[in-house]
Amino acid sequence: MANLITIEREQHSASIWLKREDALNALNLELIEELRRAIKDLSDDNLSSPLRFLLLRSSTEKAFVAGADIKTMLSADRATIGNLISAGQSLMNQIEAVPFPVIAAIRGAALGGGLELALACDVIIASTKSKIGLPEVGLGLIPGFGGTQRLIQRVGIGRAKRLILSGEIVDGEEAFKLGVVDLLANDQEFDQILIKFTQNFLVKSPVAAREAKKLVSHLACTELKQTLDLEVESFLKIFQTKEAKEGLSAFVEKRAAKF
Repeated sequence: MANLITIEREQHSASIWLKREDALNALNLELIEELRRAIKDLSDDNLSSPLRFLLLRSSTEKAFVAGADIKTMLSADRATIGNLISAGQSLMNQIEAVPFPVIAAIRGAALGGGLELALACDVIIASTKSKIGLPEVGLGLIPGFGGTQRLIQRVGIGRAKRLILSGEIVDGEEAFKLGVVDLLANDQEFDQILIKFTQNFLVKSPVAAREAKKLVSHLACTELKQTLDLEVESFLKIFQTKEAKEGLSAFVEKRAAKF
């Protein structure tokens, strides 16, 4: 096991800390699989010792998750990318399906797969200094971990098109205005606001919260699986193009892509 995360379990809550700091928590297959195991273990434990909420956090303030691991993708074949995308989507679906509320605490960059990870959570809290977006079109790609669908559910078609088609990266304040982020905090007060907000889950009925989440998620997920399958198909088709190769190469080489 690569030990890319740390789990802190308290009586009624848990935190998963992302610790792939050298890569700004970029999502490779190893990190995704560690997260999947952790979510499963916490969900199984919930039967005997119910959790009121789960926090997803980063051990570095530079990034929540900077995106998918571009260097790995550049040298990968279609089968490897297919495994990565399938694992990533499975993780997002798994987070969405857990019975207790899941909160994404964003400081720094939440880009591409990082934002998609947050979108799978129930509540997104972000620092005003955060950098948030789905910049995949600048790499000759599309979001592949559910971002095309879950962003629409959060902000509507118009705002989702703005962010996805332009690849625009916005700060936490603009993300809050757009409805991507649910709660905004100054960087200096981030932890205090996060603690104050999560106290709500400790004093409310966990049974009612689980039932409410199940009902809300049922509506949100009714047609999601079919459209997520289309997202995977589109991603794999685009990954084979010259534009995708150019975009990924340009990113690794730190130059502007020529499309």
